[in-house]
Amino acid sequence: MYDKRDYEGVINLKIRKQLITITTLVVAICVLINYVGVDTQADYDDDVFTDFIAMDEEGNIVVYSQEEIETPDEEAIAEIEVEVVEETVGSTLVEVVVNAIANIFSLPNIEISASDDSIEYAVVRFGTSGTTTYTNYDTGTSGYTYGGSAPDAAYLGTTSDGYVIFKQGGVTGKVKASAVTIIEYDDFVEAGYVTSIYTCINGNIYHKITTNLTSYASTQIVGYQQEYMEDGVTYYSYDGHYFYTSYTDMIDDYVAGTTSKAINPSDPYYSYYQYLSHRSTTNFTEEQIEGYIQSKTTSSSLMYDLAGTFVEEGETYGTNAILMLGVAINESAWGTSNIAMNTNNLFGHSAYDSDPSGSASKYSSAAYSVYVHAYSFLSKGYLYGDDYRYFGPHLGDKQSGINVKYASDPYWGEKAAAHGYLIENMYSDEIYDYNSEIIGIVDDVVKIYADTSLSSDYMYTTSNNYDDVDDMAMLIIEEVVGETVDGSNVWYKIQTDIPLNSTRTDAATKTTVYNFDRDYGYVHSSEFDYISDGDLPVVVYLAGDVNMDGSRTSMDYMLIKSHILGKTTLSGTSLIIADVNEDGVLTSMDYMLIKSHILGKTNLDE
Repeated sequence: MYDKRDYEGVINLKIRKQLITITTLVVAICVLINYVGVDTQADYDDDVFTDFIAMDEEGNIVVYSQEEIETPDEEAIAEIEVEVVEETVGSTLVEVVVNAIANIFSLPNIEISASDDSIEYAVVRFGTSGTTTYTNYDTGTSGYTYGGSAPDAAYLGTTSDGYVIFKQGGVTGKVKASAVTIIEYDDFVEAGYVTSIYTCINGNIYHKITTNLTSYASTQIVGYQQEYMEDGVTYYSYDGHYFYTSYTDMIDDYVAGTTSKAINPSDPYYSYYQYLSHRSTTNFTEEQIEGYIQSKTTSSSLMYDLAGTFVEEGETYGTNAILMLGVAINESAWGTSNIAMNTNNLFGHSAYDSDPSGSASKYSSAAYSVYVHAYSFLSKGYLYGDDYRYFGPHLGDKQSGINVKYASDPYWGEKAAAHGYLIENMYSDEIYDYNSEIIGIVDDVVKIYADTSLSSDYMYTTSNNYDDVDDMAMLIIEEVVGETVDGSNVWYKIQTDIPLNSTRTDAATKTTVYNFDRDYGYVHSSEFDYISDGDLPVVVYLAGDVNMDGSRTSMDYMLIKSHILGKTTLSGTSLIIADVNEDGVLTSMDYMLIKSHILGKTNLDE
């Protein structure tokens, strides 16, 4: 059950060619230590929160502590839970190490099969006594979730060695069976329990989240109603991309690895503000942002009259003011929570589970906390390619984005993104900001190149050097012509997640100040699995305009001549433009054609 793949031959090859290194052994030992019960998660995740953010349709926020959350009826659940037998007792040390190594290299290390053949459809329930750690089934990344924020997940099967496979918050995870409860779906429904669902009201999509399996504690807007959706219909989804009118249809697709039974099988939904890169600017004015803040607060709020700070710090460090605002609103309950009032900390920085009030960072002012968030936590941290917390520049969920390492609530990113839609709705006479940028999604590790050529420098990859990342979001600036790859010469210019050096050949090492005119790169079109709707500028360069300054001058043919003589090297778009006669090679004929055009003897535009 669920993606039965044979990996033995592949893993043996990998072991022979790659794995016998000191680094791999160290990682394998670390995984083995974790396997036998040592919890290291809290040692490297800076921001693990178990406060539950409850939101209503209007964006009003209530933050409940772990102690205040209403938990499921343990006795009632115990009566109908499915007992899953762990089969790991007889595992040898060698088997454990091989499985650990397989996880590291994103290979399936087990065949999924239910230990009880009668379990076909079920709900996974996470406990509410603390965070639950799991392994991303597709990438091997370690993750965590909190049942008090969302106890329910889709059940996809149980492994032969006693691990439960689930889907929640976009991630397909593998968790020890002893850490969760499995409830057969028929019994779940008969008992009157409910899962978290999506529904549409008045043109908006809302996510109704349960914390106790009997009622809904939060109902936040996640976007605008899509054409394939109807008002008042219950939709099931644990990734927010594909929606189902039947829970069992959803499970069938998840297990089979398809989307055929979804209402949008070939048209995934990516909520704009949830997948918008922080490396973007907002079209909302400072006055509009302040108007939204003051519509929800009074002068006693720490966020009151703070819109200018969000805008200023966002422009300096390349961190979208609206996305930061959404995080601050939720983490501080509109600047009124006890932690915020006592520490001037609007973002829950360092508010660890063990002692959130005592451990939270203390700042001289709320404005200073905005600066720290933009400069240190985002530009220098979550958005920086080499940082272990880097899973993409967007708010995201548990599969990708800042949500992966920022919060234990699997829907934290969705809740922060909600405020972008709420501001749009507040100024509903026209669209100010929504869909003003083009979002691209890639699933594999992708290199970000300095030019439109595979031979050009690349500044970083969409892996953070610790973990692979799927569902990575990028902000696409324009479409350009470049080197032909896989039969296509279409490349996309994208805003880089990291600030670049002055030559745009590598990351900047001495600044986190972001320059939108400097900090861009290129990705070939074949890398993208999804591109949002919108008007994408297509750049068409003049033949012979080698330096791409908009005109043909002596500088252009001198660049070609220098390339032919081997003094410099043209690549990417410049190389394509320089081939004026389009014969596939650069020769003296090309620069002579440019010279003839400049002298008025011929016209390259005819």
